[in-house]
Amino acid sequence: MSKPNALASFSDDELIEELARRRNARASAEPRKWCHDCEHCIPLGKDDLQCAEGHKMTFHAPADYDEAITGEYGYYRRVCADRTEKDD
Repeated sequence: MSKPNALASFSDDELIEELARRRNARASAEPRKWCHDCEHCIPLGKDDLQCAEGHKMTFHAPADYDEAITGEYGYYRRVCADRTEKDD
């Protein structure tokens, strides 16, 4: 016995709005996993946006002076299967 497709009951616009809502909620979620805290984050050049594992990183710029002082900016990935915390 197959399950009915629940997504078929929604319009394309409703599905797109839900995806946008989830993306916006995820974009503001904290904490970020900063790439500079990972062993695989090796600077390969100023224009390289990939880590040593080949993952594309996203840059979060500081919103204001206070955020720049606290250090809440830099390259990050929301989810990374290869993430290994640096030993301090």
